[in-house]
Amino acid sequence: MTTKEHTLQNDLFVPETDLASCLLPLLDALGWRGSQSQLFEALPHQPNNLNMSDMLNVLASLKFASKSLNTSLDKIDHRLLPCLFVPKNESAKVLLKGAGDEFLAYDGVSCGFSQLPKKRVSGEAYFFQAVKVEQTSLLTKQKDWFHIVLARFSSVMMLALIISCILSLIALASPLFIKTVYDQVLSGRSAETLYLFVSGAGIFFFAESLFRFLRTNLLGFVSVRLSNVVGTELLRRILFLPAAFTEAASLGAQVSRIRDFETIRDFFSGPAVVALFELPFVTLLLFGMYLLTGPLVYVPIAAIVLFIVLGLIIFPIIQKSNSKTSVAVSKKKQFLVEMLSNVRAIKYTGTRHYWLAKYKELSAQAAMHSFNSGNITTLINTLSQTLVTVAGLLTVAFGVLSVLDGNLSMGGLMAAMLLVWRILAPLRTGFGVLTQVGKIYKSIEQVNRLMNMRMERNLEAETNVVRHFKGFVSFSQVSIRYTSDAHPALLGVNFNLNHGESLLVVGHDGAGKSTILKLILGMYHPQAGRVLLDNQNVKQIDSQELRRAVGYAPQSDTFFYEQIAQNMRFADPAASDERLRQAAEKVGILEEIEALPEGFNTRIGDNNIAQLSASFQRRLSLARVLLKESSILLFDEPEHGLNSVQENKFIDTLKKLKGEKTVIITSPRTRYFAIADYILWLDNGRVRDYGPKKQVIPAYLKAMASK
Repeated sequence: MTTKEHTLQNDLFVPETDLASCLLPLLDALGWRGSQSQLFEALPHQPNNLNMSDMLNVLASLKFASKSLNTSLDKIDHRLLPCLFVPKNESAKVLLKGAGDEFLAYDGVSCGFSQLPKKRVSGEAYFFQAVKVEQTSLLTKQKDWFHIVLARFSSVMMLALIISCILSLIALASPLFIKTVYDQVLSGRSAETLYLFVSGAGIFFFAESLFRFLRTNLLGFVSVRLSNVVGTELLRRILFLPAAFTEAASLGAQVSRIRDFETIRDFFSGPAVVALFELPFVTLLLFGMYLLTGPLVYVPIAAIVLFIVLGLIIFPIIQKSNSKTSVAVSKKKQFLVEMLSNVRAIKYTGTRHYWLAKYKELSAQAAMHSFNSGNITTLINTLSQTLVTVAGLLTVAFGVLSVLDGNLSMGGLMAAMLLVWRILAPLRTGFGVLTQVGKIYKSIEQVNRLMNMRMERNLEAETNVVRHFKGFVSFSQVSIRYTSDAHPALLGVNFNLNHGESLLVVGHDGAGKSTILKLILGMYHPQAGRVLLDNQNVKQIDSQELRRAVGYAPQSDTFFYEQIAQNMRFADPAASDERLRQAAEKVGILEEIEALPEGFNTRIGDNNIAQLSASFQRRLSLARVLLKESSILLFDEPEHGLNSVQENKFIDTLKKLKGEKTVIITSPRTRYFAIADYILWLDNGRVRDYGPKKQVIPAYLKAMASK
């Protein structure tokens, strides 16, 4: 079987590496039955040159868990097949089945199937398994999400804790060495003994450096992995929250959700974590100090008690200050994001002075609260440093008295000094962490609250075929209000559309026209009644599957900072270049795109989008919808930005789709009467009239004329 027989029927994916050639045969062998669009969404930007990292990421995106094993070909168990086998000096192969002393395999270079004899060939074997629906996913709604994720690193952190214990024991070597040098080496004046002790101490110091390096690497690993895992899942959660949770929140609020995690990440990558790992073993150092110096141990014990008392006094003050600072800084950031998102509108309206004055006010409040928090932080650092210094001075003072009384040797005094600093250092750092505790706790609560919200769907293994709706749409006594104290956006709406029929939704602004389309897309769900697609309640249809299968053009045109072709392929990632041209031709924009310096490869989505006319943007948005091979097309006031010629071109295109696709359009324009089979007339969320257009048009035109 050749490569052409395995590649998708598309010129976007032409494998150029052995791993890329193995992708489709491997998916076939794993039983993946998704669509081309799903696969193209999972592929990287340059899909033809897949490396192993890309390969594993693609399979992970399609929800296949992977395990690797360094083995040889003759040791692979037939029962574990299919698998991907990558020999050290040969091309990658997909092992499909095994019988006797042979494997049925697909070779990534020859692009063909063959019987591969079992032999001693070393390499890496990759085994894949689809994520089962019943398996617990971090994407499901659950409490204490962050703690569950943190528990995944419990073995690593336990190892770091053990290393901290070992470091505490090694820390006793330095004062013991100093005590021995002062008490034995100097008194005996033995250079040989000194060399012996120096050699032993050198071994301990080397071991301490090695263990510290190891602990730093372990904690760094936890920080980086935590940043990757939690950061990715946090963003994914935001993307899959129901529309009711995201549309009502400002852009600044969405950004603050990401910043909550950054606060946690910075904490785990800072010195505070090291201090927390060392704190449990302070008692071990205190016991060592007692054995070496006797009663002098009461000095650091007293300092520890004072640290605890001061912490209990200052902690409520810190919490209150941090709360005020957080609110003030959050308001400032949200305002700044809103202002920068609407710079053009601010210039148009001439309100720059108002926005500047408001920003100055919020900035001053944030600065004042930050200043107060900074003062508290400085006070804490000063108190902790003073307490440590006083403890050191008291150790010297009481130590000298003990030496003079003959209760302590000079070496014991020097050892006491070292131990005091070693005992109080993590306490001083931990005391400084008090300024962060409130922020960390609040951020963790915010992350847990976000991860405990209901998602639109649970992302499990995508091995099912994407549904293609026939196009039957039904509303049965549908009522919805966006908030509990708002007027109903829709109340008791009923209509039925069969495959290939067209519906025009008319009414004044705010009548509920756009809500009809959002309910079909599952962006919102009605509080009463049912929205049915092909006789199935939209609530029971996976949101991702639903929106992949329905074409939708909202009132506002949104484009990402990508090429025109890439922006269009968001509707269908598997669309060929020819299909892009056909969709552009249907709305009369093909010539304008090809006239651009780079044609379909022209990058848009940043500030240069303003250089493109409103009609260009609108037609590009409509072309993107027509590119999708969907039986249901939704257009929310498509006439915005179009002149009469362009609008007629679009209407002619819709006429050609009659009988093939179910089309729902919201528009007050009478031009769209020509393509409508039925008209739904809304007034303040209620159905004023509904039926065939010949029945509704006369009353609607009469009402419009009387206004």
